[in-house]
Formats: sequence, C-alpha cells, structure tokens
Amino acid sequence: MKSNKIVKYLGYALGEIVLVVIGILIAVAINNSQQEKEDREELNRILEIVKNDLKNDISTIDEVLVDFRFTENLMSKMLQAENQSKDFLSKCSNCRYILSEYSTALINTKGRNLLKSYNKIPEDIRVLVDSINIFYDNYIETIDINNQFMKDEVITFNKYLRDNKPWFKDYFINGKCNQDCADYFSTQEYINRIALANVVLSDALIPLFEEYKSSAEGFVKQL
Repeated sequence: MKSNKIVKYLGYALGEIVLVVIGILIAVAINNSQQEKEDREELNRILEIVKNDLKNDISTIDEVLVDFRFTENLMSKMLQAENQSKDFLSKCSNCRYILSEYSTALINTKGRNLLKSYNKIPEDIRVLVDSINIFYDNYIETIDINNQFMKDEVITFNKYLRDNKPWFKDYFINGKCNQDCADYFSTQEYINRIALANVVLSDALIPLFEEYKSSAEGFVKQL
C-alpha cells in the first residue's frame, strides 16, 4: 500500500475491463452489421422472386386477355338482336365452344408467401413491402373466386350436354356438330348461358386482370 501497488493494480485491472468491454461492443456491432447485411440480402432475394413472379403474371395475363377479348367480341355479336338468327348461330362454329373451355391466369404466389412470412423489414423499404402485401391480398382471392366461377360454369355446361344431348360424344371428342347440335347452339337457352358468362367476363374478369397487370407493372418498376 505504501508503494501504491494496489492502486496501480486496480488501475490496470480497470483498464483491462474497459478494453474487454470495448472489444465486446465492437464484436457485437460487427455481428449486428453482418446480420443486418445478411437480412437485407435475404430480403433482396425474396423481392427478386416477387419481381419475377409479377413479370410472369404480366406475360400470362397478356395472353389470357387476348383470349378474353376475342371471346367477349364473339359473345357481343351473339347477343346482338340482329345477329341472333338461327342461320348466324348455326354457322358460327366458334360460338359453340365458348362455354366448353376457359382460359385462366394463375397468379404466382411463391414470392408473395415468402414476403408475407418475412418479419425483418427495414424501415426504408417498409412502405413498399406493405404495399405489395396489400396488393396481393386485394387481388388473389378475387381472381380465384372469378376463375372458379367460370371453371364451374364450363364443367356444369359440359355435364349438361353429356347427360342430355345424344350428339355430345361426336361434338366433344371428334368436333362434329350435326343438325341437332347446330340447332341447340341457336336456342334461347344457350344464348341465356352466354349472357351470364358475358357479364362475368366483361364486368369482372377483364377489368380485374387489367387492373392487376397495371399494378404489377408499377411494382416491377419499383423493384
């Protein structure tokens, strides 16, 4: 004590403790920085998947909209009073297959599901990520419901023909349509089915896919 050795030792020990604490803080900071970098890389990977999903959706929707607009135009001609003559309908081979098949666009959800479950969103990109999640939530269920409706209509119609029309096999398998077949596709019953499908197509599906495509293109640009 007389030589102040204890004071020196305490000072040395305190200095060692400070150095250790500083070392730990530096290590923690480096670790946090590395973790943040890895988290950001993972988020960027997920966003790239979302971007590719949206690009694929846009491409698929473009193809489907071509089919939709062709069908919509054909339906409009069928529903116009001056064109609802038996002669026109019986000769319109394309008119017979409108309710026998259906084009659909299945939305890619791999990236959306990954993004939905990712919970380390940095503040600088949170608004964009939240917007993407809301976008998917708003459209996917609605598109699925409308797709399912049209699918059910096609299945129901084909079952009806199968169970009630003797010419169904030649029509469905061989593409042959005899006079009775042609006569059916000019009946009011068939036109009424077309009217319902036209409303769903024109008022729901086409606008829905156009809106989805437009929003998807906007997100692709941001990503």
